[in-house]
Amino acid sequence: MKLIQKLNLVSLLFILLSSVTIVFILQTTLVSNYREVEYHVHEKSMTDYYRIITQYFEHLDYVLSDWSSWNATYDFIEGQYDDYIEDNISFTSYDDFGLDYIAIYDEDLIMLYGETYNADDHSLSTLNPSLSREFINVNVSTGILSYKDQLILYSGRAISDNEGKEPHKGLMVFAYILDKDIKEDLAYTLGTDITLVSINQNSFNQGDIHNPTPDEENPYHLMVSLSRNLSKDGIGRIDIPYLNSPKALRMEFNLGQSIQALGRKQIQTTMILVIASLVFFSILMALALWRMVISRVAKLNKQVNSITTSKDLKGRVNLRGLDELGELSEGINQMLIEIDKFHEEAHWYANHDEMTGSYNRRAGIKLIEDMMNKFSETEESLTITYIDIDGLKKVNDSYGHLEGDRLITDMVTLMNYTLNKHCHIVRIGGDEFIIACENQDKSTTLAKIQELQTSVEAFNAKHSRVYQVSFSYGLASYQHGMAVDDIIEKADQQMYRNRKLNRQN
Repeated sequence: MKLIQKLNLVSLLFILLSSVTIVFILQTTLVSNYREVEYHVHEKSMTDYYRIITQYFEHLDYVLSDWSSWNATYDFIEGQYDDYIEDNISFTSYDDFGLDYIAIYDEDLIMLYGETYNADDHSLSTLNPSLSREFINVNVSTGILSYKDQLILYSGRAISDNEGKEPHKGLMVFAYILDKDIKEDLAYTLGTDITLVSINQNSFNQGDIHNPTPDEENPYHLMVSLSRNLSKDGIGRIDIPYLNSPKALRMEFNLGQSIQALGRKQIQTTMILVIASLVFFSILMALALWRMVISRVAKLNKQVNSITTSKDLKGRVNLRGLDELGELSEGINQMLIEIDKFHEEAHWYANHDEMTGSYNRRAGIKLIEDMMNKFSETEESLTITYIDIDGLKKVNDSYGHLEGDRLITDMVTLMNYTLNKHCHIVRIGGDEFIIACENQDKSTTLAKIQELQTSVEAFNAKHSRVYQVSFSYGLASYQHGMAVDDIIEKADQQMYRNRKLNRQN
């Protein structure tokens, strides 16, 4: 008898006996589904919470839209209304809209006005430069900023005239701190306690609700999830990404179990009976499966583990039989043959960038670390060059990604052609590369990079492309005690300084 037939026979008996028992127990003891009813109540609550929280963003966004789309504001950043601040912005402006910060920047993002409001004594002070930089980095957005130990509700808009006919320029910012009073007002409005914590954005819950208003836009990217775990209180969460951080603010609500409590005793009784029945029949099934299947699978598993532990891809398993386990044994042996064949190819792809053939980021960093450890002991030299291909985004946007890929491969070809055997090319990003040169000082490496510049110029002269191949670079030499991130960062910073200097010239 085939193994599948044996399993089918045992499974059929198990399912038949278990199903009859479970159906009988459920029909006689289980009360109506309290959990589903409560879940829908919680779902409605979370939808309401979502709408209420969204209103805080919408209100700030709405207020700012009036000020940023106003002729007077536009004239101010154009230098045509010198008395704009004196005429329009005072501590009452902050009080009226509940603001702690107002900032206005011209089209070069130079701050024309920036003040912090103290509601206790109705005073204004100059906006902290570090917070101003946060505003500039976030730019046109509405959401939450994480700044030091504060949470700030932020809205920034480009400035235009009343009718929106003039080009948008500069930036206007309205913001206020989410202090204790605001949090208490929110908890009072929602009618429930709120727990606030910061989380990583990759920890966002993908729960039973995701954006509970799919018919509407969700411009503030709120992530809503709801637990329907029977054994715990219902937990609702709203995750709000920070505008200036890879983290997010999590608002957690304990929604309770008021409905489930009515039927919990009956459900617990039912579950005990169901579990007892399943355990009993599972034991019977396990005894049958052990004799027919599991002992043979254990033997096969032992042989496979022996091959895995020894990493001997020449090893083979031996499990006789005319059923599917025997066929599986033959299949494993055939698979081992194929794995042995493709092992080298897989190893190459694991350590190299497929498009360019250079080391990938993981393998490249490991290579540099190994060289640094080696040179720490031997006093030999190690030079890192940070290469950034110029204009890749423009080529992608103007001529397509295939042409962008062509630009990258052309550049790598030129590097391979120019560099010597002591240099290793590592692709760490789309257009970013590291050249790690061992046993080679900085002057020798610089000469090679200059030779690469000459090769690029010759390439441009020879090939009629709609764009010019060019690159920016920065060099750094290994010094004792450096970490791999230190030397890469040093080369990266040098590259940016060189690029800035070239643009100025």
